[in-house]
Amino acid sequence: MANYIGSIDLKSTRVPIAIPLGVTCVFEFIQLYLGADPLIVFMSAAGITITFIPLYIYGRDLYAMFSILFSIRYIGAALVIKTLYGQPLQSNLLDPTASYAWALLLMAITTTVILAARHFDPGKTLFPFPNDPKSLRRLALICFVIGTISYAIVGATDSNGTASAGVLFIVVSSLASLSNLGLIAEAAYAIEKSGRRTLFSPRLLAMLAATLLIVIALNARGAFLNGVIAIVVIAFIYRVIHFRYIVIGALFLAFFMYFLSPMTLYLRMQRMPKLQFIQLALDTAVKATFDSNFRKTIYDTAKYTALEDIKDEPPYDYYGDRSNVGNRLSFIGLLDAVYSGTKTRALIGSTAIKRSLSDIMPGFLGYVKEDANLGDWMGWQVGILQPPYITYINFGLPMEGLATLGWPGFIAYPIIFILPVLLAFARISSFRMPLPLSIYLFTILQTGMIEWLSNGFMVALTREIPVLLVALTGIYFVFFRHSTRRHPLAIASSTPS
Repeated sequence: MANYIGSIDLKSTRVPIAIPLGVTCVFEFIQLYLGADPLIVFMSAAGITITFIPLYIYGRDLYAMFSILFSIRYIGAALVIKTLYGQPLQSNLLDPTASYAWALLLMAITTTVILAARHFDPGKTLFPFPNDPKSLRRLALICFVIGTISYAIVGATDSNGTASAGVLFIVVSSLASLSNLGLIAEAAYAIEKSGRRTLFSPRLLAMLAATLLIVIALNARGAFLNGVIAIVVIAFIYRVIHFRYIVIGALFLAFFMYFLSPMTLYLRMQRMPKLQFIQLALDTAVKATFDSNFRKTIYDTAKYTALEDIKDEPPYDYYGDRSNVGNRLSFIGLLDAVYSGTKTRALIGSTAIKRSLSDIMPGFLGYVKEDANLGDWMGWQVGILQPPYITYINFGLPMEGLATLGWPGFIAYPIIFILPVLLAFARISSFRMPLPLSIYLFTILQTGMIEWLSNGFMVALTREIPVLLVALTGIYFVFFRHSTRRHPLAIASSTPS
């Protein structure tokens, strides 16, 4: 049987720059028709084009996907949503020209950082897991069991109120994501076993169903979404995207928006011991599945809850409809609000650095833990939130740099924090290689690269990476060390493209 996992030649997956540029131009021309400022349209198109350069040069490696994610979250999502809403790009912004100029600069900075990280990536993995179907399935089972048990411990620890201080919570929180490596390995098994004809196996579907139950029980939509992203990424890397999967994806999106999210908001109002909550969540899911009237009640309640929470939302709204989804998918509105706030306020300076360190440093060194998260605290300092309102705002690392040190911080923060984290994770398993372990590490970073503040990157370096190194070392040396079939790409340095 032909071997697929890890053997794909990424040079053959290069995407002509004309394809993303052509799609972008279609939306930009519609924006011109809607009355968008030509300068803003140009900066929007230029920002998107810059981030697709790694995909054009190197093909579908994971560095290219990191670059594209920045494009989507800052400019791409905004372009699509504003066009669908029939609104010009500059509408509902305080300083649209400056905001898109900052966004264009950021796309250039982050793409440069990602290309630099790729240049210094040695193209190796510390854990050359075998890629035969039997080994892939064993890896899937081991990692999924560890991740599932860790999620259960997270729920129990959190319910006891020890989450903020317990070492156990720190460890199991890092290990819980191993369930995604289980999903990736099982999907790789299906690809390998079928000769790249299918992505799903019966066991993978069962694992996804179990993950969904965990999400419902722990009220954690992000865990399920990250699992889906992991499967989408491996399908993209190995070009196993069929029309039926696109249909399934559309159905999942509808399920996520009209069932899982409303039910999560509905359950969020409940306050009870964890075991009782788990039972309530499972009962609610079953009843909502079979009772259309109850499902409507959940949807109406969730909608009412969202409307009630508007008073706690930040006072920026790029889409004019208080769209929580739209405003969190694209950072242009937030960037505009932060920049406008910094123009009338003094820079936060060293106080912000101390506040960030207080979240990760031990208390015996004199650091005091704050109740509000760093994003909301930063929002208070620049005036986009009024204390004591807490919205768990995704402030974004570049905006933290801008509010802390001004334009030097905006430029320096991505270099200071993103580059070391990329290099550290790439030493575990190269992002230049299409291996299950590399794809798993991508799923850990793909949201954090956009939404973490400085404390999140420091936590990744000081806690998450050491825990994962210990766990992966144990899994590899206990279960796979004596395996004779190693993938050649896993043990040899790749040559520069």
